[in-house]
Amino acid sequence: MLPIKRHSGFIIISSLFLILFFPLSFSSCSSPQAASQSQEPTALAPDDALPFDPREVVEQSSSAEVIDPLVSSYTTIAVAGNNQREPRVAYNSTDNTYLVVWEDQRSGDWQIYGQRINADGSLLGSNIAIFAQPYPTRYPDVAYSSTSNYWLVVWQYDYYGDWDIAQRRVNSDGSLAANTYNVSQTTGSAQQYPRVAYNSTENNFCVVWQDGRNAATHEYDVYSRIVTGNEAPTTLENAVVHNYYDQKKPSIAYLPSVNGYLVAWEEECNLSISGWDIWCYRVNKDGLSVGAWVDVTSASNSQRRPKVAANTTDNNFLVVWQDYRSTSHFDIYGQRMSSADTPAKVGSEIGICTELADQSSPAVCYSPTYNKYLVTWYDYRSTTHYNIYGQLVKNDGTKEGVNVQLKSQDGVNDFYPHLAWNSSHRNFFLVWQDDRYDATTGNDIFGRKVTYESAVLTGMGYGGNSWYKAFDIFGRRFQNVKAFGAANPNGEIDVRVADLDHDGNPEIIVAHGSGAKSWIKIFNYDGTLYGSIKCFGAANTGGQVHLAVGDFDADPLDLEIAAATGRNGTSWVKVFETDGTVKASFKAYGAANTQGEIYLAAADFNVDGKDEIITGTGIGGNSLVKIFDRTGTFQSSFYAFGSENTQGSIHLAAGNFDDSTAGKEIAVATGYGGTNRVKVFEQNGTIITSFYAFWNIDNPHRSVHIEAMESQPFSDGIHEIICGHGQYGKSYVHIFSFSISDSRFRRIKRFKAFGAINDRGEVYVSGCRSH
Repeated sequence: MLPIKRHSGFIIISSLFLILFFPLSFSSCSSPQAASQSQEPTALAPDDALPFDPREVVEQSSSAEVIDPLVSSYTTIAVAGNNQREPRVAYNSTDNTYLVVWEDQRSGDWQIYGQRINADGSLLGSNIAIFAQPYPTRYPDVAYSSTSNYWLVVWQYDYYGDWDIAQRRVNSDGSLAANTYNVSQTTGSAQQYPRVAYNSTENNFCVVWQDGRNAATHEYDVYSRIVTGNEAPTTLENAVVHNYYDQKKPSIAYLPSVNGYLVAWEEECNLSISGWDIWCYRVNKDGLSVGAWVDVTSASNSQRRPKVAANTTDNNFLVVWQDYRSTSHFDIYGQRMSSADTPAKVGSEIGICTELADQSSPAVCYSPTYNKYLVTWYDYRSTTHYNIYGQLVKNDGTKEGVNVQLKSQDGVNDFYPHLAWNSSHRNFFLVWQDDRYDATTGNDIFGRKVTYESAVLTGMGYGGNSWYKAFDIFGRRFQNVKAFGAANPNGEIDVRVADLDHDGNPEIIVAHGSGAKSWIKIFNYDGTLYGSIKCFGAANTGGQVHLAVGDFDADPLDLEIAAATGRNGTSWVKVFETDGTVKASFKAYGAANTQGEIYLAAADFNVDGKDEIITGTGIGGNSLVKIFDRTGTFQSSFYAFGSENTQGSIHLAAGNFDDSTAGKEIAVATGYGGTNRVKVFEQNGTIITSFYAFWNIDNPHRSVHIEAMESQPFSDGIHEIICGHGQYGKSYVHIFSFSISDSRFRRIKRFKAFGAINDRGEVYVSGCRSH
């Protein structure tokens, strides 16, 4: 261990910290790792059984237009011996990076470690031993100085048999300041749970903590101190709140418009009446309390673990906490507070999550771009494991959409989420600890991006070059991958995106087009190969495959892939596991579907946990939609179009399109020789509405590829319809949303997916959630 010299005002590290290198490299088909671990695609060995070389799979775009993936894989931040816990994260707006800090037990004693993260989620350097002394150090926090471009990390440590508060600067390049300084050290009493906020006006930091120096008469108080990262603190320590009862676990946020802070804490003063409550004080730039302290909530039973975020648009604050007023489980509540010297409640309390299970340890982060908050917590509604959930809260205190799982790997417990907002890329970065490797390393630290918008996946059509691209809903490309080479001679690919193995990381499924050899490739989100499946043999003479993805066996641990023959096929559908095991197969049509081509969709219509398979005829068909159960047993059918759809080819999507609670609907679009029309039906064939996706002049063969998506992923399951040009179109994508006010679909977005390389302008489409 490193020698340490103790002084009254600061701690001097007399030799440099060692930076430990832990290569975080894992490879598993069932658990694809984050795209972020390397800038280079994974090297793949050739497979002689395949009609292509898997090493061809990736050619990432280096275009300046590329932005971050909106559906983020996980970043493995720290996997080491024993436990890594209590992560915190701060965003560097100068370099577009993050610093994640946590308490770390890899060396036996608890120590403080950190890791820089690039904006794309990849690791920047290796784990940093910020404070690695042979005595316990716990509960770090971190804030960033936008003026001086460094992070300040604070923590508590136990050197003399009590707990004190220390700080250290981490430079933007990951190097450490030579000295570690005391923020608070009072012999014989405990200073614990530090939290830090940056003051951009004064270019300094305010640290708050719970303090036991007056425990004999006042129990725990909340103290503050103004510090910088460049020298030992010279300002006084301030008693923010100094009351007879306990004040614990403070939280702090800075608001530039008042050049001051809001500090909230757990308060014991009404313990015999209402249990622990949440109270707050306004604190000025010098760390001194102003006005009067007020209760944020004094609901019955206990309210614990407050967190604060500042709204820089409306100049107020949101305080969130875990709440036991139900008497059976913890919920998550919130309250907006004004920025007055004596803060006032703004509006009513917000029941952020009141599910019938424990929700604990909330975190909150504000997005000035959207003027909304994201609140996260760990949640036991599954009854077997804790997962990370999130909820968007608008600036007026109303919730937007529903609670969503932000981290839901099966069989893994997730705890202690924390968030930072990336103002450049318009996404949150979420960190947490989980026990996926509990048998070997205990709890470890992971992260991922969470965005407010969804992604659109596009695949080249006939005459293309086998590329798929991913876009945000504003049409900005962020991924560009070549899926096949010469084995797919006409360059046409069908595409889908789904989390096949339920590990929280999406996979992309790409199928051969006409003239190919009936293969499917499955890619990890970073473009590396996950697996391959040969779907059909020589009977599928055209070699084309159409796709759907769903839960066709009610196994909660994975999804399956449905594949259908394309043009010059045999009207067969097969259902595969991701390893190529055939789960079901059936012939969907007879002689009336003359070219043997089938288009697919999937939806759980009867809410039994198993998706039905929806089929539509291809060219030479009769516009007939059929619904089968997962085994291929026929359920029902209807004709979607008449003679106006001259070639009888129809394209399908399924989802909740009309904002009703009655169930999911089927969207059907005309294929080659159609009318550019999309109809939306109930599953029994009753038409709800219809619209035209494109002008005939732009899409002259009037074929429309369609899929369902949620463009606002925190919405309550309402889907938009993505539409892509058909052959001899111009490679455009349109997104339509149902308007409740006039019961019509209206176009909300439009962008061009490909240029001249997509020779005939056809675009296959798929959509996915951003989180």
